[in-house]
Amino acid sequence: MNLRLKKVKKIRWILLNFQIWTILTDLSFTVFTMPYVFLTSGTISFLGLFEYFDIPSKFQMFFVQMMFGVLSMSIIAIFENRHSAISTITFTVPKGFRKVLFYFFNLVFQAISFSSYLLTDYDTEYYKIIILKTISPCPDPLFFKKSTHIISMKPIIVALAVLICLLVLALQTGFFILHSIYHLVYAFNISISRNTRQLQKKFIISLLIQVTIPFAIVGFPLGLSILTTFFGIQSQVLACQTFLALGMHGFIASISFIISHKEIRDYTMGLFWKAVRVNKKMSNVIDTSFVI
Repeated sequence: MNLRLKKVKKIRWILLNFQIWTILTDLSFTVFTMPYVFLTSGTISFLGLFEYFDIPSKFQMFFVQMMFGVLSMSIIAIFENRHSAISTITFTVPKGFRKVLFYFFNLVFQAISFSSYLLTDYDTEYYKIIILKTISPCPDPLFFKKSTHIISMKPIIVALAVLICLLVLALQTGFFILHSIYHLVYAFNISISRNTRQLQKKFIISLLIQVTIPFAIVGFPLGLSILTTFFGIQSQVLACQTFLALGMHGFIASISFIISHKEIRDYTMGLFWKAVRVNKKMSNVIDTSFVI
């Protein structure tokens, strides 16, 4: 069996965990909550299944937040796993209970980063009038419906919290990636053969491509949304594009997974061409039966 395919099999549960949380995060956006954010105003409207069943907006916000929190943990887990698998690295996340604590505290950090909206109650109708004075042009009619809620009267704080969470994710992931590559490329050790080093390096690069492509597509509009909030630039089109990109993350991540790993790509293409051949044979059989 191909050595790289063996490595994929070793990490399959972690990759599966990432894919599951990716899909669930997509569902949280496209089915359960369907948020419609009015940029720079700190207001949001939920149009999804939860709103249909009158589930409180604070719970919906917390639900989406935790979905992203767990998804972030699954990304860190991918590279932390590869980091721990390199025998020359001694500074790793300890196994067992301490590793559980590592991920638990990461998740708690994600949970408390947006805790301000859980602790604050606004008179929605009153503050909508105040917010309306700062929005130009007049917002979508959805703004005036009861399903629209106020997250914060200081949207910059919310944007800052999102930015901090992204930075924490980037710093941890970046550490595991760079430290792994350093030990595979620069830190010479006879305990690891040259071939193993090359395989490990290629596999980490494949994982990096797998994670980077969908997050780049999502991160670009999200980053612009954060910047527009900081500078008070109103662009509802950008807000809609941001959440459209977030909803497509799972699909793009699945495509990236297939593209980034050669063995998986070859296997998938093999299944595709096999299905094409079977379909062609069935068509020929049907055509022949009609002729007879």
